Amino acid sequence: EMPRRCLLLVASASQKEKDLFQAAASFGVFGLDGIAVTKMDETLTLGSVYNLAHKTQVPLVYFCGGKGPTGSFQSASAERLVSALFGHGGF
Repeated sequence: EMPRRCLLLVASASQKEKDLFQAAASFGVFGLDGIAVTKMDETLTLGSVYNLAHKTQVPLVYFCGGKGPTGSFQSASAERLVSALFGHGGF
């Protein structure tokens, strides 16, 4: 039996909100299972990430920040996002 595929939208936290929504709409036709947010250490505002998840109802599954091609991937959580939204999280 073939394993079920998992399709994630990989989006930069530093992208403009309009661009994030365009990407989600473009790739959403394929049935997104989640969103992996990168470059969280390169922005001070994460409202666009919150809005994307809230309005599309596509779950956030990974957060990433840091240097290098893989950075530091972490499982996404509401607590981590809220902490980062209010300047208390570190990436």
